[in-house]
Amino acid sequence: MKMNDTITVTMENIPEELQPIAEIIGMDKLIELSAFLGGCQFYIPTKNNLIRRTVYTAIKKEFNGGNVRELAQKYGKSERTVHRIIKQSM
Repeated sequence: MKMNDTITVTMENIPEELQPIAEIIGMDKLIELSAFLGGCQFYIPTKNNLIRRTVYTAIKKEFNGGNVRELAQKYGKSERTVHRIIKQSM
């Protein structure tokens, strides 16, 4: 990515541990992240954690007081887990 008329940031110019991220999101987005979060440490949750949070949110949203069994089947959870999710949201 060209920073100005004379400076271009290339893959070789970024730390090795950031190169896979640049390959996934692109150099322009990596530079945007650097401008936004540069100098900070941040946590990226695992894919499973993101999915779990999304499923739990959907269960809470769809719960109507009598559909625990249906939600458990729909989202591949046990009824006990659905009860726990609902209880935690109260």
